[in-house]
Amino acid sequence: MRRRRDSAYPDEPDPGAAITLSYQETLDAVAKLHEVDFPIGCDPADAWPDFVGWRVSYELAAYTVAYASMPCQRCGRAYAAGRAAAPATGGAR
Repeated sequence: MRRRRDSAYPDEPDPGAAITLSYQETLDAVAKLHEVDFPIGCDPADAWPDFVGWRVSYELAAYTVAYASMPCQRCGRAYAAGRAAAPATGGAR
């Protein structure tokens, strides 16, 4: 992917930067994995610093792509129901 000079995404991650996912949310996810006997390779406390370091690298880009690819709420409900939504500006015809 080509980088723009004015990009909001850093070329190098800042190891001291914060991420939006909390440690408690991570522990909750690990507990769910344990419930289904998913093999966990290490203790979450030991893995957390590396996890944060990696997540800093991709979190903003991942959320940007996810947000841009989500249908609007109005369209999303229609898709979930298996029908197309009426145009947002023109109403049903």
